[in-house]
Amino acid sequence: MERLGRPRPSLSPSSYPREKFLDFKRANTAATTEIFEVFSEIRGKTVVPSGRNYPFKHLEPLAEGISAAQPDYFIGSQPAELHPSLRNDVDPDGLHRYIIPSNFTSRPILPNHFTELKGPTGDAAVMKLQITQDLAVGARGMLEMQSYGQDAPTYDGNAYTLGATYHSGTASLEIYAMHPTEPAQPGGAPQYHTTQVRSFAMRDTPERFREGATWYRNSMDLSKEYRDTAIARANEIARSGYGEASDPSLGAPHEPQSQGTSTEDEVYFTSHSTQDSETSIDEPALDTSLSRKRSSRSRPNRPRKRNTATSNAEGSTASES
Repeated sequence: MERLGRPRPSLSPSSYPREKFLDFKRANTAATTEIFEVFSEIRGKTVVPSGRNYPFKHLEPLAEGISAAQPDYFIGSQPAELHPSLRNDVDPDGLHRYIIPSNFTSRPILPNHFTELKGPTGDAAVMKLQITQDLAVGARGMLEMQSYGQDAPTYDGNAYTLGATYHSGTASLEIYAMHPTEPAQPGGAPQYHTTQVRSFAMRDTPERFREGATWYRNSMDLSKEYRDTAIARANEIARSGYGEASDPSLGAPHEPQSQGTSTEDEVYFTSHSTQDSETSIDEPALDTSLSRKRSSRSRPNRPRKRNTATSNAEGSTASES
């Protein structure tokens, strides 16, 4: 929570004056069904590998008979950041079943930040179920990625998947986190727990809008740091399995950002990817990523297959959505 609340220069009173807030209020009031442009004012101008409103049909289902997650907006990583062997979809039990949402090779992988949106007449209860399912998909993928090369997953009680909901009728922004825990029964599926971290009435005051937007934008940056770390570790295992030297272009471990930089919000960042397009710098969002390469080689150190069919959440379950 301390990390998500850190100030951002682009949302200071001088950079985001009251007039901009009033413009947001007017746009929010006028919005009917298509509210992505209103939400974009909260998200800010940012260049990240992202996607909008397509089903995650390429992933293993969360439960039998459940429909595929279809987030209104999500953020992941460039396919080219991950070692080719880990993106190989020839192995039916491969890691790709949990981290590659689409069979379109240019779309983001390892999504761990999600947003669900509703217009003025949208059902808030449905939106809560949708974000719960989204977060469960992301938390499962992060757990699989972090457990790659291990005989069993390691549960540390921390959340590496974040998200939000926004309802334009109430102008309510809610920030969520999800973390996995050990199965309730031996040999069962991991449990996934949703926590509502904060909520903000975005048309209340300019100060409250700035605070909510700050938390949301910081959550995007923090989720990226988690992805970078998980990808760097998995890449190192994959490279060592093939006898390759360390390649900084494939998810190299990030270094803390020095306080001497002056690129807008980057002064508050603690990490950067080697992919410049994934650095949040408040520029227009792009739904682009590099094509992944296929490899016919078998994947080394493959973690054992685990049943991840069910998930629990605080107040709702992913299998309900």
